[in-house]
Amino acid sequence: MVQTFSTRQATRFIDAFGQGREGDEKVIVRIERRVGAVAEGEDQQLTRDRIWAEDEALAGEASVIENRDLIFMRTKSTTELEADQSLFDAPSRFVKAPSDATFRHSILPNKSLLFRFSALTFNAHSIHLDRQYTQKEEGYRDLLVHGPLTLTLLLSVLGRHFKDLGLRVESIDYKNLAPLFVDEAMTVCAKPKLSGTWDVWIEGPGGSLAVRASVKSSNAQDAI
Repeated sequence: MVQTFSTRQATRFIDAFGQGREGDEKVIVRIERRVGAVAEGEDQQLTRDRIWAEDEALAGEASVIENRDLIFMRTKSTTELEADQSLFDAPSRFVKAPSDATFRHSILPNKSLLFRFSALTFNAHSIHLDRQYTQKEEGYRDLLVHGPLTLTLLLSVLGRHFKDLGLRVESIDYKNLAPLFVDEAMTVCAKPKLSGTWDVWIEGPGGSLAVRASVKSSNAQDAI
């Protein structure tokens, strides 16, 4: 018999600060999101009290804890936009991804996927939906794959691989390094290390390193 239960999530602000040299500043905003099961008849405040802890290092009764750094960039000048647009058809410079993966799975994110994820997450940013806007106003050659969608795909693919090994994802630390574009293949790659840790990354076209992650796994039976 399949058991179902309700969950509730809450988000809190942690910190914000500026970074970068003059003329190339960015603002980094740190937030924490927690998800926990809702007891029958429990109101929202009681759930929040259970899943939050005064000390951020303590899990409380949260089932999932996410710490995210959001980076906000300056609006590009006309000169910067024109420079970016002139490189649309030029070969991209990139960091080469590792070549020793023991697991690989390729995905082709299309416009339909981006549209559906935007609708699901109430994200109407045109950079994921309007190619003309993305090129003319943001200086990217095509629609961008959402950062959260990239993480969702990575965890979904890795989770299926772990299931075959009797493992589960216990925690993940990841960083988006380069944009991924619509209708361009992205490949989730992984290799095991010591003590249940895995190196995981996403390759873009030509073997570029787009996302880098460190995943800690544990025995799936331990979660039962």
